[in-house]
Amino acid sequence: MDTAGKLVNSSHPRHARYHAQCVIALLLEDYFFTYDEKDPWNQMPSWLSELLLNMSKIENLQEGYEKMCELAPCSPSHLCRLLKQICGKTPTQYINQERLKYAVYLLAQTDREILDICECCGFSNVSHFYHLFREQFGVSPAKFRKTI
Repeated sequence: MDTAGKLVNSSHPRHARYHAQCVIALLLEDYFFTYDEKDPWNQMPSWLSELLLNMSKIENLQEGYEKMCELAPCSPSHLCRLLKQICGKTPTQYINQERLKYAVYLLAQTDREILDICECCGFSNVSHFYHLFREQFGVSPAKFRKTI
């Protein structure tokens, strides 16, 4: 029925396809997007989500943990506890993860030297960058670039 109370002809192929798409969307939403109120991600304070968004900016990633503490409206120990509770990572682990994501982007999208990428992502130690990259992706940055 439509809003005027008349029957809508749902036998039209467009209507049937629309209804099928709605049903599929609802099923997929239930399957992929379960909202557990006990899930820490659903209880994230707005200031933390804003902080993590700010930390995704490359200039903040380059400065690292010090910048994260500067931007946070709480003590470093509270930030560490909350991030560990919600994300399962320490601030340093979170920052390194984001830096590695940016490094992957640069390796895939540019021809920059690996040393330059390392510095651009905020890693001050090339050996540490290689170690974290290999630990995360199973290959060195150079091998990763060759496989793309």
